[in-house]
Amino acid sequence: MSFTSDKNELRRILNSHKIGECTTEEETAFITVFFRLYHPDWYNKTQGLMQVVTYKIKAETKHRSDGRCFWLILENGAEEDIGFRILNAHPADKEQYMRKNIAAACRTAVKQPSINPFRDNILKKFKEGLPVYSDLSGKTILDKGDFHIDHYDLTFEDLVEKWIEIKGMEYLYQRINMNDHMSTITKFVDENLVEEFVQYHDLHTHLRVVTKEENLSLLKKKQKKRMPDKMTIEQRHNNMAAIKGKDTKPEVLVRKFLWSHGFRYRLNHPRLPGKPDIVLRKYRTCIFVNGCFWHGHEGCKYYVVPKSNTRFWQDKILRNQQRDLEVMHKLAEMGWHTIVVWECELKPAVREQTLESLAFTLNHIFLQDRSIRLYELPEEDSAMAAEPEPQHRE
Repeated sequence: MSFTSDKNELRRILNSHKIGECTTEEETAFITVFFRLYHPDWYNKTQGLMQVVTYKIKAETKHRSDGRCFWLILENGAEEDIGFRILNAHPADKEQYMRKNIAAACRTAVKQPSINPFRDNILKKFKEGLPVYSDLSGKTILDKGDFHIDHYDLTFEDLVEKWIEIKGMEYLYQRINMNDHMSTITKFVDENLVEEFVQYHDLHTHLRVVTKEENLSLLKKKQKKRMPDKMTIEQRHNNMAAIKGKDTKPEVLVRKFLWSHGFRYRLNHPRLPGKPDIVLRKYRTCIFVNGCFWHGHEGCKYYVVPKSNTRFWQDKILRNQQRDLEVMHKLAEMGWHTIVVWECELKPAVREQTLESLAFTLNHIFLQDRSIRLYELPEEDSAMAAEPEPQHRE
């Protein structure tokens, strides 16, 4: 079977039912496997742990009022529209796909022993009329539909990342029921592994109740912090390969400023270590205009390691940083000054300040290297005569 033939089968199932009908058990299993593999929003639609009971055919979606669409019905009764116009002809990049399914299996593992009892306890308080307070802000939660369960001390995403580091991604992925086409929920098939993760979960993180508004705020912070990579490995490769190594926009900005202020320079001197971007012989100074990403500018918002092929990029950037230090040491031994101008320092808001500071630094170096040094001669007891004094007779 191929992506095209499976998609055609999906369309056939959609058109074979009347509006309002639900799919059969066999059709549900087929659709779930197909969406789980090719739909980019599958993990979000099912929340990673909810079992799909069936699919209902409806005539509208949340975004359109016409056209047939599948609506998945989850085990908790929630309904969510899921179309197939945004299906990827190729599965998402392997590492990202494996990571998402491991996270889903981990959520399934802790759902019954940890999350459900905590949720039931909160619902019991609502049923008995007892007050429920947010563990984050202390606010009173008045409606049972306005609370969410959140992980703290260690977020669930961070917990899964550490678990993957301990066990290994391949090891965990091989123990997920990905080949069980009749299963509509992602879970570990090794019961010992399930118990081990539950113990790890209960030991390293805790559950708390928060309001719906607080939960959305926390999710936004997590998403902003993580910035998942939306590109495939091939797209990321092509994007990175298109970035120029010479005559970049930041370099041109610095060069134009220096030239307009009377500084003369040479570009990429081949006889100097690292072939500096700009070489000012008169000032014995080399200027490196560094990209924040490629040279790992710590603390900079533009230095974000891609989520795909992360280990490769981390190693590459570390090698760049080590090479930069070696080049600076060699230049210092040869008597050259080095100045690093970062890409973020040339953004419009701070560009003028950065360039003026650069000119000041160059002039300071020039004056310091050529300043007049006064030497004091040591004092002598008496001057020596060139010839001995003549002796006279009395």
